[in-house]
Amino acid sequence: MAFSYKTPGVYLEEIVKLPPSVASVETAIPCFFGVTKKAVELKDDDLTGLSKKIYSLADFELYYGTPDVAKASVLVRLNMAAEASLSSAYVNNLYYAVKHYFDNGGGPCYVHSIGDLDRTGVDADTYKNALAKLDLDDEVTLLVLPDLAGMADKDKVYDVYNIALLKAAALQDKFVVVDVLPEKAGGKVSAEASKTAFRNRISNNGDVIKYGAAYFPHLETTYSYDFATADIKMTFSEDVIAANESAKLLNNFNYKTAKTIFTIQTVLQFLSDDYFKNIPTETYTGTISDINSKRNGLLPLFTAAEQQALLDNTKALTDQLKVQADAAIAAAKTKFDYVDTGAKEWEHLQTQLQKKITDTFAALDGALKTDLGTKGVDATSFATLNTTFLSKIPSFFNSVFEARLKEAFLSIPLLLPSSPAIAGVYAAVDRSRGVWKAPANVSLNAVKKPEVPLSDLEQQDFNVDAENGKSINCIRQFTGRGNLVWGARTLAGNNNEWKYVNVRRFFSMVEESCQNATRQFVFEPNDANTWVRVKGMIDNYLTNLWRAGALQGAKPEHAFYTAVGLNQTMTQDDMLNGLMIVEIGLAVVRPAEFIILRFSHKLAVS
Repeated sequence: MAFSYKTPGVYLEEIVKLPPSVASVETAIPCFFGVTKKAVELKDDDLTGLSKKIYSLADFELYYGTPDVAKASVLVRLNMAAEASLSSAYVNNLYYAVKHYFDNGGGPCYVHSIGDLDRTGVDADTYKNALAKLDLDDEVTLLVLPDLAGMADKDKVYDVYNIALLKAAALQDKFVVVDVLPEKAGGKVSAEASKTAFRNRISNNGDVIKYGAAYFPHLETTYSYDFATADIKMTFSEDVIAANESAKLLNNFNYKTAKTIFTIQTVLQFLSDDYFKNIPTETYTGTISDINSKRNGLLPLFTAAEQQALLDNTKALTDQLKVQADAAIAAAKTKFDYVDTGAKEWEHLQTQLQKKITDTFAALDGALKTDLGTKGVDATSFATLNTTFLSKIPSFFNSVFEARLKEAFLSIPLLLPSSPAIAGVYAAVDRSRGVWKAPANVSLNAVKKPEVPLSDLEQQDFNVDAENGKSINCIRQFTGRGNLVWGARTLAGNNNEWKYVNVRRFFSMVEESCQNATRQFVFEPNDANTWVRVKGMIDNYLTNLWRAGALQGAKPEHAFYTAVGLNQTMTQDDMLNGLMIVEIGLAVVRPAEFIILRFSHKLAVS
């Protein structure tokens, strides 16, 4: 510092000997784009269209709500099997996506809500407008758009991905995790069709697509959808057994035990749901809340004489009948398993059913006479008994179906795009090993299996695209090893400089870190003193990275170089125009993608 020495005394001067330091920027801070149940921090919708940093799933629930309740349809077949499927074409996945990210090692992230769950006004342009605001989110390094899977127009989905890649290339400090959307062929997801559709729609600009990596397939997770009981649509079907066989079964029942047997059989019919139904092809659709009233409405309306006969021939319907019904159901189910596809052992089946009903009546009828003996029966006692009995039907019905419905709901696979889990893997690997380690050969959490299994032969065409270089990284399931990320290439798979994800992301980290640290030298004198300070700052930073294993070389000078100076990186004209040019070369470690073990015979020498 220049002093004006006019007053006698002692003056202090501090001489800077050490260069400033470079601090590494964050490498795995994703931003999730999609629709949310709400977007509230202080007032309604004040977070819509803005990015908000969160640190946990609890933060997401606080600001953006819990997952939407899914709507489902359940088909209940004659053999008591329940098959469930989602009714709505689209189910909000952003909540589950963020959950999957955290479960796979993710840390702090941003969420950008673009609208409500009804998706009113949400289209490709909404995503593009959200991506246009990325200039304001300098900390974000990963772009994740799992909610795009909810858009029906796949051309527009890939259009959004292309815009995201363009934005990442323009900013040079972001990386896009792209999901390959599933394409069906022959009624199921086809790996070949999905791969072809993706490569036909994604950009060919090599300077752009090096800022992204694609992953396939979607993942069947261990999560379950939330269901509202009132929103579950039920359909009862008897299509397992042909109509003529159902009629044959019914006609062979033993009706010789008169009206009481028929009444018991009718009650058993409803208690066991579809086992004794006498309308071969009847179907009924309604919500669970409708079922009890509909079912009770189908029960026969007994006359006074029939009521008296019922009491005369029935013991403790509220308890004993349930015991007998349970036995009848168990026997019926066992035998119905024989006829799921035809009339196997038909005569044996009808004999067993007939015997069970006859035995049921005999047991009830024999015991009743002792209990009622001298007791009179009037309409009041019947009404009480009938009310008690009918009140037990719904509870028994529900107990029969609750377990089956739950099993059916849990059988619905909650499929998620792979990008949230991959973003979590990026964060976990960066934290434990460093951004220079390829995020591959890493197991995924909360994943049952990939939606599409792939073999080595099938993956080779995903990994290497000889024509355009659009590599697709696969998630595969290996016996004894689990579900692994089995690929680490960018979309510029034929570019030897930017082929690997870790190389591209490492360069982005070093570039932005050095850029931030060098800003303090703007408008400093463009002379050797400044050059030495800049060079020393960057050299120290890169030396530390070399020691951490990020750069390859026996010595620092083998791993990187930094150059700055007149007639070295700049001309006199450059300096006259205010340019200070610093050149940095890095020998980044690259993954051992193909390990080759060579064996040969060796002749004995001793």
